[in-house]
Amino acid sequence: MATIGHHATSLHSAPQSTSGRSGSLAPYLGGALTATYLLIGRWSFERLQHLADQDFFDAPTSQLRHQVLLALILVTVAGAPARRRTSSAQCLRPRQLVPLWLAFFLFASLTALWSPLGAHTSIKVFDLASLAVLTLCVAFWTAGDGRDLYQKAFWITFCAMVAALIALTIAGYGFTDEIRTASLGGGPNVFGRNMAIGFLGSFFLIRHRLGQYWIVITVLTPLFVLISGSRGALAALVCGALVYFVTDRAALKKRLGMITAVLCLSGAVLFYSDAGDRALSTYQERILRLTVEERYDSERTDLAMTAYEMVQKHPVFGAGLASFPLYSTGFYAHNIFLETLSETGGVGLCLLLLPLIVFVVFLLRHWGQVDRPTVCAFVAAFTHAQFSGDLFDSRAVFVFAIMASSIVVVKREKSGVGLPAATATRRVGTEAILAPAGLSRTHKAPSLHGA
Repeated sequence: MATIGHHATSLHSAPQSTSGRSGSLAPYLGGALTATYLLIGRWSFERLQHLADQDFFDAPTSQLRHQVLLALILVTVAGAPARRRTSSAQCLRPRQLVPLWLAFFLFASLTALWSPLGAHTSIKVFDLASLAVLTLCVAFWTAGDGRDLYQKAFWITFCAMVAALIALTIAGYGFTDEIRTASLGGGPNVFGRNMAIGFLGSFFLIRHRLGQYWIVITVLTPLFVLISGSRGALAALVCGALVYFVTDRAALKKRLGMITAVLCLSGAVLFYSDAGDRALSTYQERILRLTVEERYDSERTDLAMTAYEMVQKHPVFGAGLASFPLYSTGFYAHNIFLETLSETGGVGLCLLLLPLIVFVVFLLRHWGQVDRPTVCAFVAAFTHAQFSGDLFDSRAVFVFAIMASSIVVVKREKSGVGLPAATATRRVGTEAILAPAGLSRTHKAPSLHGA
């Protein structure tokens, strides 16, 4: 009878540890603020006064990202005591991942010591410090019981803001030109990247039964990737979606049905709406004519040659943080590896590659347990980082690497072996169903293991 009582007690305690309780709304707020920080970029309310001016630059002191990050820090600090009191799970995330990211940010910041630029270098050091703080906050919330609540709040906020950007674009707000379209969240490349990530986020929400209406985001985001005219965003969407549909756990028949449904609905919008007409014209101009026929690469070849020349002069420690504009007409290399190699040298590139290698190895070892949509969001962000943006613009790469590699497991009292939280919940549910009706809490039927 004591053994039966022990099993019954464990059955009641397991769901509590997997429920993600934190004693407050902190995980929800943390997820919502993280999604906002990824989407808001360098935006400020001043941009509302200059919607027609695409060359408008948001002053660093007026950018809302500072307030959002400060709020995320406060929420994380406030939620720490509650998580320590209630946490009964452990995280399988590789222990080296977060320290390696912090080492990369630290070394990249130190290269400012030999950079010839002044004020611009200090701004970029602040950007790297912000990325380090963001990394720590994400690592905190994805390492315990509150991870599920954090991720759900993150994706709900992200996809809701993507929906708002789509609505603003349809309504004619934001800044556009004759060919490319963006919205209030940034330029065309940033807009397209957010649409690609939102496409994958909608699968997370649908799979976790947070509303079938998110299929609207699934259908519309590919259309608005085309409207952005960003070839990097299109590549990110294709790579992320391809990895998702190839590796999804669902049966092949179900996957094919899902692909067919998305293509049919997206095709209907594409050929029978004003937004679809704009997407087709943008695709014909940016992809078919400029890229395929004229082989126009937006000076990416010149940027790569500039980075190569910088590496020849400064192969080990680089030319210094934010030094790329001195050697080129562009503000940055539009490639995360070229920027790192040219400004921080071979040492910085190695420090960037190490956490990525650790992340990939972890995914291969625990592929059956990782969250597919979040992994594919990393694929999309990583792909886009090869075509556009600087290190701060690539912040989604660092965030999704941590989120995707965070697997929370529940400790089994008797053997001490950890089980994935979802697996533990399913096992508890099965035993509860098999238990005969009318038994009290201390007189449950023996567990399946004892049988």
